[in-house]
Amino acid sequence: MEMSDQQINDIVTATIIRTLRIMKETKDEGEDMNEVDFDYIIDCRMRDLSDPSVLDSLKMPDDNQEQV
Repeated sequence: MEMSDQQINDIVTATIIRTLRIMKETKDEGEDMNEVDFDYIIDCRMRDLSDPSVLDSLKMPDDNQEQV
């Protein structure tokens, strides 16, 4: 299946959003993340999505799996 440039952009942007959410959770647990306003950055990146539903298709890491 061939993907359009916009679909590829949405997947990359959604991945960035998921990464930022993970970083925000880390900060919320008390880790120092240099006072980054993750909510603002996530909101800005979400506006870059042409199809926001692609964000829902990405899985968050399972807390029960051992991370490498």
